[in-house]
Amino acid sequence: PYLVFQKNLPFYGLDFRSVRYPVIVGPGVKTPGVAQYTSWAIEDSAKGNPFTIRIKPETRCPVMYFKDAALAIVKLANAPFSNINGVTPVASAGELAAMVKEKVPTAQIRFDPDPDLVNVIDKLFLLIDDRFAREEWDWKPQYDQKQIIDDFLREMDFTRTVTLEALVGFPTPKLITQDLHSQVEGNAPVN
Repeated sequence: PYLVFQKNLPFYGLDFRSVRYPVIVGPGVKTPGVAQYTSWAIEDSAKGNPFTIRIKPETRCPVMYFKDAALAIVKLANAPFSNINGVTPVASAGELAAMVKEKVPTAQIRFDPDPDLVNVIDKLFLLIDDRFAREEWDWKPQYDQKQIIDDFLREMDFTRTVTLEALVGFPTPKLITQDLHSQVEGNAPVN
């Protein structure tokens, strides 16, 4: 979280807290936006689809994993009021592509920067300073960029399929993959 707004109006007994999130990364993101490439690059690669990032490889957009977003609001809500006065894995687009390719060797991510999108990204996104959240309400993200990709792929159940394909040496249909996974874990499928 990069902006926490808190206001105490003792006359009215109001304790108002809010968090302004950066781009949220997670499986199934359908929201249109210039910075959603992070989720889409991971998910499309995991599905075996090529993906083109329309910004420069050195561009950095502040992001937060969806599980950290949930944790942040809970921690803020539970923080003592007296602690509050006033995130974050930030990989460049090129670093993100390299990390995805490390986990999904078949990923086809290329760059074809769109000058209009580059201009928007360069003006909109600044690096995040979450030191006050860390100091005031003990905020600490649970996921760095590599952990985001690992957990994202687990959420998509991709890691299991890739491991089994490597085990048998060829692509496997989903039903076969599930049966093989059960056998590999020692849990033969029940007929």
